[in-house]
Amino acid sequence: MKNSSSKSKASCQPKFNEGEKILCYHGTYIYEAKCIKFEKTRSNEYQYFVHYNGWNKNWDEWVPAKRVLKFNSENIKKQKQIQNECKKKVTHNGKKNAKHKEDISSCSSTCSASDTASLSYSSERSILRTRKRTLNANACQESVEKKKICILDLSVKDGEKLNSETKLKNVNIVIPESLRLWLIDDFDFIIQQNKIVRLPSKNNIEKIFDNYVESKKNQYLIEDLDKNGFELEKKYSNKIDETIDGLIKFFNAMLGSQLLYKFERLQYSELLQFNKPMSQLYGPVHFLRLVEKLNQILSSTSLVEGESLDSLVYFINDILVFFEKNINLFFEQNDYITVPPFYIRATI
Repeated sequence: MKNSSSKSKASCQPKFNEGEKILCYHGTYIYEAKCIKFEKTRSNEYQYFVHYNGWNKNWDEWVPAKRVLKFNSENIKKQKQIQNECKKKVTHNGKKNAKHKEDISSCSSTCSASDTASLSYSSERSILRTRKRTLNANACQESVEKKKICILDLSVKDGEKLNSETKLKNVNIVIPESLRLWLIDDFDFIIQQNKIVRLPSKNNIEKIFDNYVESKKNQYLIEDLDKNGFELEKKYSNKIDETIDGLIKFFNAMLGSQLLYKFERLQYSELLQFNKPMSQLYGPVHFLRLVEKLNQILSSTSLVEGESLDSLVYFINDILVFFEKNINLFFEQNDYITVPPFYIRATI
């Protein structure tokens, strides 16, 4: 009896303590991390709030116990083994495309000078050194379907159902895992591999938002409209237009000071010569960088409150679902280009 009781007490104890150095799965890779705190869930299991060493605290997250490993020689060996296996896969795929050369003449006359010059150097570093995505297409589609938000929620008077939905999610903007992996790769491309995003983007922010708005207005039609149906549909149309317009203005205001790595600022200064809104030049990955900061921004400002905040969170989450559904169209490894030596020297 004593042995059984001691075992049950041991099972109730967390496996990892606050401040403990650990290893943690994120996607395919295992990263060094630190256990910040822990808590017991409703299922009577522990989850851990972790900080990934060397990463911004925006990546801190709650993870289940199955993703956390003890920091010991055995698990460190496992971490290195996974890294080596992924490197072999990437190198093998890169060699298949080593003979591929980009056609400089296909570059649009609107491309920046650094963009055009960098094309001639692209063949020198054609082997991609980023993780392969192992997401199954069918599983991705299922997750997209589950995350869809029905616009009929707006049919409730004054958006009461919409408000309750966002409050249930604690007014939280959630970036899907597949898009978070792109943010990690984005960091790797620019900081580790000295690449920049090809600009102007073929899928700029305004173009993507236009497609999103069109899909929402055409795809989801409110059936069996009553006498107030027209006003309801008009209310939804106006709300989505106002939200998108606000997001574009906010993106343009934030880009230069908050959304660029130091390595990208030379490119940004060249793009200012076009005298166009940045939302017509930059693409989806830079918008994801903005979304990553929005939880903190919205929680610390009084500029957006109440129903306006609920609507904003609602549409941002829905836009992220749209991004995830079109991830192969909006996010490509070929969107990153290797810069010439003069660009690197100018940024030092």
